[in-house]
Order: sequence, then C-alpha cells, then structure tokens
Amino acid sequence: TGAAGTYKSAAVFKADGKVEKVLGGHERMVTSVATDGVHIACGDYSGSIRLYNAKTFELLGELQHGDCEVYGLALLGDLLVSGGDDNRVKRWSIRELMCTATLTEHTGWVVSVDMSEEAIVSGSSDRTARIWPRDGTTSRHTLQHPEFVNGLCLAGDVLATGCFDNVVRMFTVSSGKKTRELRGHGDRVWGIALCGGVLV
Repeated sequence: TGAAGTYKSAAVFKADGKVEKVLGGHERMVTSVATDGVHIACGDYSGSIRLYNAKTFELLGELQHGDCEVYGLALLGDLLVSGGDDNRVKRWSIRELMCTATLTEHTGWVVSVDMSEEAIVSGSSDRTARIWPRDGTTSRHTLQHPEFVNGLCLAGDVLATGCFDNVVRMFTVSSGKKTRELRGHGDRVWGIALCGGVLV
C-alpha cells in the first residue's frame, strides 16, 4: 500500500493485516507500488522509484523516471517497467539500476503498466492501451478506447483493460483483437486483476 501514516512511505503487511515494515525515504507522496515477491518498487510524485529486497527490505537503489509523477509500476525477473505523467513508459534493468528503453508513443499520462515474458502493456489518458515487445521497440498494437484506460492486467495471451467508460475489455495480446466487453459497473474501472480463469 502507498500509505503508512504518511503519504511519503509504503507499508508491507503480513497476511494477518499487521504491518511488517514501513518503507520510507520518499520526499513526495507515494503513488504506485509493485512486487513480484523478490523485489518491491515504490514510485512517487517526484519521479523517484525506490527498489527494495522483498525478503530483507534492504534498499537496493533509487531510479529517476523523470521530473514527473510515477503512476504505474510492474516487476518481472530483472525487469522493472514504469509509467508516468510525462507520457512515457520506461524499462529498467534492476541488476544494473539503469534505464534500458524509453517508449514514447503515448500522447497522454501513462497510468498503468504490466508485463509478461513476451510483452509490455501500458494504459494511458490518451484513450489507448499499447502492447510492446519486451525489447522496448515500436509498439505492436494500439488498442483504442472511448475514455482513459486507467487499469490493465496481462496474463499469458490475455489483456484486460479498465476504462473510464465503466467497461472492462479483453484482448488477445498476440493479435491485438478485442474478444469481449464486460459491462455492469456503474462508474469508472480503476483496477484489474487476472488469475487463472478469474478476472476481478
């Protein structure tokens, strides 16, 4: 979570709800967190991303996405992906603590990111989601939406997006084709999670 009595820290909770560790050191409000069980990443309003060991909570390093607010983070293996209100997606090497690619095709804030072994995905206020190859070259597919794409989640060849028009959409990652629309929410969809055959 991005708050622990102060907006400038993140709290790690145990399964019973008790706080295990507070991760501080941010100068501005924490706006995004991610973990893969190996690392924890926390991004803030100043563009700073702090990386921790998820077991020991040791600070591994600090990255600077840019002079912007970091809204989206995703971790997988040695890779970290970040998105911010500078309209950019950045791919980082955790081991080298350096940016290895900057993806610049969005024309609005990048508010959500995710990745798999095959792809990076990003959702933006420019009313698109984009599917990128893992090497960070030109996007493979641009998925148009009627409003902001605020949440997304990637699982295998399936991408789910949450939009400000209250609709959840599902796409095939390899083709970029939309496969379904899930309706029923009465307001904006802010977050998406996919696990096996279940979408929340």
